[in-house]
Amino acid sequence: MGMGNEKSFSRKQVEHASKWVARHERGLSDSEQRAFEKWLAESPEHEACFFEHQVAWASFDVMDEWKPAYSGPPNPDLFESRAKGKWKSFLTYGGMAAVVALGVWFSSPLSQDASDPIVAVGTVYKSSTYEKHFLEDGSSFYLLPDSEVIVSFSDEERNIEFVRGESHFTVAHDPDRPFVVESDIGKVTALGTVFSVKQDSDSWEVFVTEGRVKVDESGVAGSQLPNVDLFTTELAAGEKVVQELSGSAFSPRVEVFTATELAEKLLWKDQMIDMVSAPLEEILQEFKRSGSREVVIVDEELKRRRMTVSIKAGNLEDFIDLLELSEGVSAADTQNGPIELSFSAN
Repeated sequence: MGMGNEKSFSRKQVEHASKWVARHERGLSDSEQRAFEKWLAESPEHEACFFEHQVAWASFDVMDEWKPAYSGPPNPDLFESRAKGKWKSFLTYGGMAAVVALGVWFSSPLSQDASDPIVAVGTVYKSSTYEKHFLEDGSSFYLLPDSEVIVSFSDEERNIEFVRGESHFTVAHDPDRPFVVESDIGKVTALGTVFSVKQDSDSWEVFVTEGRVKVDESGVAGSQLPNVDLFTTELAAGEKVVQELSGSAFSPRVEVFTATELAEKLLWKDQMIDMVSAPLEEILQEFKRSGSREVVIVDEELKRRRMTVSIKAGNLEDFIDLLELSEGVSAADTQNGPIELSFSAN
C-alpha cells in the first residue's frame, strides 16, 4: 500500500494486526478465516495495518536471501535457519496486488510508536499503467497511466501534490484533517467524497462523482496580485470544473455532466478487477465476465485460496504468470478449451 500518512495506528490495531500476520504464517482454520474477514470489514484501517505489517514481515525474508556481492560464505553459526513461506504468504494476501501494481505496498513507512514525533514526509507515486494505492487513513486512489502525485500526510492535513496526469480519489472522512489535492493551477479540498483530478497540456479538471469538494485557485498564481480575490467554489456530485490552460487568467467553467459523460469518464475503472481477500475462483470469474478466456481450477484448495488484486481485466496472462511464480501453480493450456490451473507437482 503506497502510503505517505505518518499517523500511527492505535496500539490495539497494531497488536491485532501482528497476531493475524503470525496466524497466517502457520495457516488459518475456517473459524479463524471468518474472524479475520470480520475484523478486516470493521475498519479500512484494519486492512491497511495488516498489510503494512505483512509487508514488513515479508521484507525479512528478502533480507534473509540477500548477500553482498564479492563476499565470502558467512559463518553458518551466525544464522539460524527458518522455514520459508512468509514471502509466499505475502503474495497471497496483498502481495499479488503489489506485484501487479508495481510496488503498491512497498512505499509505506512503518507505523511509528505513539510517542514518536509526527513529521510529514512526501512519498512519490508514478505510474505507467493503472495502479491502485491505499492510504493508512482508509482513503485510496487510482493513478492512470503517465501520472504522478506526491503524498504528504501530517497530524493537521492529508496533502496530495498533484504533478501531472489523472488520479481518481476515494476519501475517508476525517473532519480533523482536511484531504487536499493541490497543483500549480488549483487546490481541491475533499469534504468526504469521490472525485477525479486531471491535468494535461490543455486543461485542468476536477470531476466529482460522490459528495462535495471545495475548489480554490492556487495561491501560487495569485501571489503576485495581492489585491485580486482568488477564485473559490464548491462542487457537488455530478458537477465538474474545467480550467483551460491556453491563457494566463484563472477563469474556470463549472458544468453539470451527464450520465453518459460519467460512464465514459470512468470507463477505465470498469475495466479493472479490484477485489480484496477474494477466493481465486471468484477472481477468475471476474476475468471471464470481462471477456477473457475461461480458466478452470482443478484443485479444490486452490479455488478457495484468497488474494487481493487490482489489475486490468485484460491482463489474464500476466495474472496467471504471477500465480505460477508466487503460488506454486501450474497452468495447462488445452488450446481450444479452458486453461487448467492446479498445484504444481514440484
